[in-house]
Amino acid sequence: MQVPLRYPAIFSPFISATMTLLLLTAFDPTTAQATTCPLQDYALNTQSEVDDFGDTTTCTAIYRDLTITGSGITSLSPLSNITSVGGDLTIASNANLGTLNGLDSLTSVTGAVTVNSNGSLYSICDLQNVTTIGGDLVVASNAGLDNLECPWTLQSVGGNIRFEDNPNITTLSYLRGLTTHSGSLTIHNSMSRLRFGADGPLSLISIGGDLVIEENTITGVDELVNLTSVGGALTISGNNSLDDVDGLSNLDSVGGNLTVQSNATLGDCLGFVPLLGYPNGPDSVGGSVTIASNQSGCNSVSDIFSAVSPPGKPSITKITAGDGQISLTASVSQVGSFPVTGYRGTCKDSLNRSFTQMGSGSSVTVTGLTNGTAYTCTVVALSDGGESQASGESIPVTPEEKPEIDPAVLWLVIKDSGYSEDDDAYPGAPNECFNNDKGGVVCETGFTL
Repeated sequence: MQVPLRYPAIFSPFISATMTLLLLTAFDPTTAQATTCPLQDYALNTQSEVDDFGDTTTCTAIYRDLTITGSGITSLSPLSNITSVGGDLTIASNANLGTLNGLDSLTSVTGAVTVNSNGSLYSICDLQNVTTIGGDLVVASNAGLDNLECPWTLQSVGGNIRFEDNPNITTLSYLRGLTTHSGSLTIHNSMSRLRFGADGPLSLISIGGDLVIEENTITGVDELVNLTSVGGALTISGNNSLDDVDGLSNLDSVGGNLTVQSNATLGDCLGFVPLLGYPNGPDSVGGSVTIASNQSGCNSVSDIFSAVSPPGKPSITKITAGDGQISLTASVSQVGSFPVTGYRGTCKDSLNRSFTQMGSGSSVTVTGLTNGTAYTCTVVALSDGGESQASGESIPVTPEEKPEIDPAVLWLVIKDSGYSEDDDAYPGAPNECFNNDKGGVVCETGFTL
């Protein structure tokens, strides 16, 4: 049985006061180690307000908006405790702010991130530890911004990504951690180079919304070479130094309109050939296609297709007969508009019965052949630019079943020696040579164990 505790009446006021003090202490941020900032928006408009925040606040998580704007703000280092922002993060109109040093502990923003109209800002690398942004990422009108070559960890942006009017940026490395992006990506007057960065191409393979690349001074789009799909529209316009779109050659679908126009130096649009369904379609564009007002070679779909050339006529450089099969190795002297992706091999017997096989790389093996029957073979080179003419016919080649090796006979394995299966491997040896599986020849020596 529980017995209720009873205190003399004289102690009741003391107990009550003590418990009240304990409760107040537990919820007083000045007497406890706080991690969550008071639930409010924070607007820091002067350097003294930034300094005061750092001097008086020990919290690490802001649950609502953080806005930093003011021409007198020169340093954000007092904000180094902040690890997360639950609302929007806005850094705007700070004319004398050169870097975002002080935000390097920030790892997540639930709302949008906006970095806008900061005239002296040259680096945003202190945001490199942010892994998730729930809303939009907008970096706009920062005329001096050029340093984005950082080990970015950004993995997810819930809204759209817009880089606008930052003309001195030279890399897309801030997107290096993204493999897919559900929103749109806009790069407007915010790129002076879009070739491979120091770490190679981006891992980005799909964009759910629009992709807009306009009014930049880029010469190519190589960093996007892994991109395979754009869910919305693709617009490339007003990029007056753009030479080619080879970086988009792996793009196989665009859900909306495709617009490529008013790029003053763009005359090579062969990167769009797979997307446009060369040579006879259909294309993989969900909306309309507008290709106009560029250089010759990129003013219409037919203009692009007319510039496509298939591989040159191939030559068979090696032929090897096996058990019911013939392996062919080939090469071309003229690649054409696109790299050779493989070869199609065809072997025919004396009754003109043909057997065909596809192969990747530089070789193809034609199977299903009859041992003891002679075949002549040809190859055709394949690429995104079409297929070549057939090679000349090979000499007759006869598949044969490999003989079982007598374990009592010594055999000599010869590789790349010039011997063929019709040669004697050793003076006075029997005429017993055949091709092995390693690209060489096995021959009986004539000696026994």
